[in-house]
Amino acid sequence: GGIYKQKCGTVAYEGKINIYAGNILISSYGTGDAPVINSSTRDFAIRVYEKSNVTISGMHVIANDAISCIYIFGSSCDNNIVEHCTMEGSVNGVRVIDGKNVTIRYNTFIGATEAVYSFAENTEIYYNVFKDNQTGVSVRSLIANCEVYNNVFYNNTTSISVSYSRLTVYNNVFYLEKENAVAVNKQKGSMISDYNLYYPEKAGFYVVADKTFNSLDQLQNAQGFDMHSLRNDPAFQDVFNDNFKPSDESPVINAGKFIGLSYDFVGEQITDGGTPDIGAFEVTPHSTTAINDWTEDVPGNENIVRVFPNPSDGIVNVTFHSFDENSCQII
Repeated sequence: GGIYKQKCGTVAYEGKINIYAGNILISSYGTGDAPVINSSTRDFAIRVYEKSNVTISGMHVIANDAISCIYIFGSSCDNNIVEHCTMEGSVNGVRVIDGKNVTIRYNTFIGATEAVYSFAENTEIYYNVFKDNQTGVSVRSLIANCEVYNNVFYNNTTSISVSYSRLTVYNNVFYLEKENAVAVNKQKGSMISDYNLYYPEKAGFYVVADKTFNSLDQLQNAQGFDMHSLRNDPAFQDVFNDNFKPSDESPVINAGKFIGLSYDFVGEQITDGGTPDIGAFEVTPHSTTAINDWTEDVPGNENIVRVFPNPSDGIVNVTFHSFDENSCQII
């Protein structure tokens, strides 16, 4: 068939794995830690060549001497997915050369030179954690589209670097730990950026067409980007132990933009009327009250309202999701 699974808690010592067929799933079974593929290769641990509908899921790939952990190559490649994987040690975590559509979601990238390096026509990158990489996302296509949603970028030198591709950036946390860290370096082509969080705000954190911006206010006034974005401490639970889930007091809660995604990094559903948190983790504060029994059934409205904190110090937040941003009514 087309399904190949490795048992959780095991280690496979491999040279390289070539995928020569489409409609393939490489995944795991059982319970425990994700299965490890420990590769001694100098080029790629797993390669998808001119194939489509390949999903690589739930693996921990270590390739300390390789160019890439996962290499997707060929103009006919389409609808390939890398999800729920951890990749470390190689120059590129996922390297995509040519091809049409690739989705990279729910992964962790650690210590790469360029964690995601893509020339695909369409690259979707959402709900990933990028930690300690020189560059988190690098897209170099001349005519392409790159969408980057709900990721956590922590302690990377440059989080996103794009040359000419169209770039859309929503709901990401850029934790700029390094002294000269850059959140986004966008050279040419169209771009949309909003509902992100940048912390701490620092000189040179954003570059557009070789123009450097030193504050969020400066970026908003000059480019019109990130008009709903934040510069607060995201209040992660424990960054020193790689816990990037927000605390109950985090400003990222319900501060994102609804973009049609249903689940976060660990499979939690986006429940607050469809309004996501900024970052990779969805949190329902312990001090939140949910109100479900509306007296009127109004078509087009969601049937849940959340009020927090409860109890409060006199200031409360009321959240719900409306698909019409220009029309809402509270009675």
